[in-house]
Formats: sequence, C-alpha cells, structure tokens
Amino acid sequence: MSAPTDTVRAELERVCRASRPVTPWIRGLADRDKAAWQDLEQAVRSAYASFVAPSWSRVRSGFDAERAWRTRFLAQHGIRAALGGLVPGGHWQGTTLVFDCLKHGEVKLTGHGLVLLPSLVWDGPPLVAVHEGAASILIHPALTPLPLLGPRDGGDPLSALLGRTRAAVLGLLTRQLTTTDIARELDISKSSASEPPRPSGTRA
Repeated sequence: MSAPTDTVRAELERVCRASRPVTPWIRGLADRDKAAWQDLEQAVRSAYASFVAPSWSRVRSGFDAERAWRTRFLAQHGIRAALGGLVPGGHWQGTTLVFDCLKHGEVKLTGHGLVLLPSLVWDGPPLVAVHEGAASILIHPALTPLPLLGPRDGGDPLSALLGRTRAAVLGLLTRQLTTTDIARELDISKSSASEPPRPSGTRA
C-alpha cells in the first residue's frame, strides 16, 4: 500500500495484460482510489487470517530449520555447492548456475545481491525475480514442505499402522525438534509427543 504509484501501475499492467482484462476496480487501484485500496487491504487481511495464520508456526519452524541447515551447508561446502544444491539437477557451467526448468531463459543479476527464499508450498523449479536497484530473489522448494492437506482416509499405510498422531510425529523427525516443538506444531500434549510409536492394536 506504500508502494509508489508508478510501481503500482507498472505491476498492474504487467499482471493484467497477461491474465485478465482491466476492470473498474483495477483502474481504481491504478488511480489510488481509496475505496479500491481498502477492499484490497481487507481481502489480503482476511486471506491471511483464514489460510496463513493457522499454520504460521509450522511455516516459521520450517523456515528456521531450512535457514539453519543451509547456513551450516554453506559454511562447510562453500557458496557454489550451496547454490548448486538448492534443487535436484542444479549445477555450474563455469560461472553460470544452471537449473532444470520448463522454459529456457537466462537471468543476469544486477549486482545488488541475491536473496534465497525457501518456499514450503512450492515444489516446482526455482523462480527468479530480478529487481533493478535492489537484491534479486530466488524462490526454491524448502527441504521440508508444508503439507496443505492431510492424508486421505486409508491412503497412508503408516497412519494405519501407527495411528495418525504417531505417524505425524514420526514425519516431523526429519529435523531436530524438541518434544515441546513437536507438541506445538501438531497441537498435542507433550506426553503424546513423547510417547514412543507402536503398531495400532498392541499394548504397552
């Protein structure tokens, strides 16, 4: 909402030209119409409250784990290995970093740095946003993606064997977590989080 008007108009023209016709509401955004911008603000806040906020602690935990692992990897193996290992198939050709993508293209950075942004909901090839006069952004799949939907009934053999909660706890152990972390992420008690998994139907 604080973006310069020229930037807003340029972005609206780029997006609308590719995906949808210009509507009175979009023209209102371009002209800084107060009501149009209030509608946009309310929609974004409602979307955040409904879809992002309930899972934010899990998103944050996944991001923190990703950052910690990438930082250690960078310190141990260097920048070339760290960037080349962001996604399977990434490699260097001289000073050019190459990724397997659906469309062929070449991106040249502007000399203002590169921000790595792991996404817990994107599992496709890397996405690059180049900004003139600012750091460019490279979006790549996180190591531990956030499951947006639970397993279908009968579709997860591990849940059928151990029970849904124990299977969920086991699924989180791909990264270092305390019992408190597990309980918070799965919204269960600490005693449930620390209970060892055992096949359903057996007795302790």
